[in-house]
Amino acid sequence: MKSIIDIHSHMLPAVDDGCGSREEALAMLRIYEAQNVEAVICTPHYGQFSGANVEKAYQWLKSASAGTNLRVYLGNEILYTGSVLRDIRSGKARRLAGTDWILVEFEEWDRFSTPAEEILEGMRKLSESEFRPILAHPERYASLQNHPEYCRPITELGVKLQINAYDIRKNVNTNTRNLTRKLLEDQLVSFVGSDAHGAVRRAPDLLDGVQWIYDHCPEDYADAIVHDNAEEIIKRGSA
Repeated sequence: MKSIIDIHSHMLPAVDDGCGSREEALAMLRIYEAQNVEAVICTPHYGQFSGANVEKAYQWLKSASAGTNLRVYLGNEILYTGSVLRDIRSGKARRLAGTDWILVEFEEWDRFSTPAEEILEGMRKLSESEFRPILAHPERYASLQNHPEYCRPITELGVKLQINAYDIRKNVNTNTRNLTRKLLEDQLVSFVGSDAHGAVRRAPDLLDGVQWIYDHCPEDYADAIVHDNAEEIIKRGSA
């Protein structure tokens, strides 16, 4: 099993609904190290929160992680809206590790889920731009659970899918677990992330799901979605 790279984490302290303090961020760092994670792209929400203090929090985290084996990078989890491309081009919404890759989510609150056809159309628009879109946690959208036939056409646009490792085995929602496994079995997934929001509530929980991937998928595919594809993003950012 390769070491893990997490491209989806809310570990920056006090910038969104994720990690609440520097103390909690340090605890998350320790959890990541114990989970065989070598790098994390911090992706605070863009579109639901002010975005204030993100750069300051990131610089603090880089300094705090300097004595560990964990590399940290910056991006955003961007809520899809009509102004999303303008916000990315202006730099308000951050690309992953300074590359042309973007992590995008759609609305999924309580009983509302963005319709599957709207997700497909939104990702089509992004795929036709200069950016390289990644759809965050498709398994969570009730609309895609109800219409999983939309998932392959999304990937045929060149869009990549990122699943949450927790959803493979531990999510109590059967529909979420089933779609996650179906996407893996069909090899439609390109990245595995934690979507961690804290050290206790929605803590980094990757190893159990990653082990399932290695137990049920070809090893080369598992290596790619757990580590290699994400490493290529980071290399593009540092080139």
